[in-house]
Amino acid sequence: MAASYQVSEATRVNRRHQKLWSVAYIPQNTRAVLVWHHGVGESNDRIKYKNFFDAFAKTGVAVHAQDAHGMGKSEPFDKADRIFVRKVDDLIDDAEDFATEMRSKYPATMPFYVGGVSMGGMITTLLTLRDQKPWSGMMLQSAAINVEKNFMQKVTEAIAGLLNLLMPRARIVPAVPPEYLSKDPQVRKETVDDPYTVIGNMRVATGLIFLDGFSRIAQKGSTLSLPIFAIHGTDDKVTSPKAVQQLLDGCAALMAKLRT
Repeated sequence: MAASYQVSEATRVNRRHQKLWSVAYIPQNTRAVLVWHHGVGESNDRIKYKNFFDAFAKTGVAVHAQDAHGMGKSEPFDKADRIFVRKVDDLIDDAEDFATEMRSKYPATMPFYVGGVSMGGMITTLLTLRDQKPWSGMMLQSAAINVEKNFMQKVTEAIAGLLNLLMPRARIVPAVPPEYLSKDPQVRKETVDDPYTVIGNMRVATGLIFLDGFSRIAQKGSTLSLPIFAIHGTDDKVTSPKAVQQLLDGCAALMAKLRT
């Protein structure tokens, strides 16, 4: 029998005085907790996430998910600051503080898992690399551990430092076309129509945080010892399933599995 659960929304202020929106799916009898991180330029309030969180909550797993700053329902809302991330550590700090606050609501013995999709998978990995002790395991869905680069992305990467100095807010970094996000036409339509999802090129500074994240994971990924479950489509034209497999093959985890 599926567990009953309650959904609630909240806001909290981060270290940079930005108000961040979050949602919680709390089963009547919680047996584990998942802290989830969304992809770049979207919100945890999307239909696909609602269905995803619903499935977990019905099995007794509570879900807590926070929109990253400048994305979804989180501040800042000024057009110039949407999807503008100066440092990858800002995202990691927010994720860490959110998880710490959520953990305080449960008994110390409650299993806590962390996961994310695309950019959220990168943040999940970087968060656990900062401190693995609080977590029982991690889940990666199409994680941005690295990307399959086209020619323009390679050119942009080569001059990224200069571009970041001259025009950090310029939206010139090639992003994911909607047709690459899903084979399901309904999902693609929902993505394009969602008022809290931003479609199109990324800002230079935001693109640069991915390069920083990829570099850190490449350097320190072998130290991961948590159980890892990864899901990745073999036809993914953006994030790299090969990079995820390399992470799992090279890490110290006794249980690390990629399902494609």
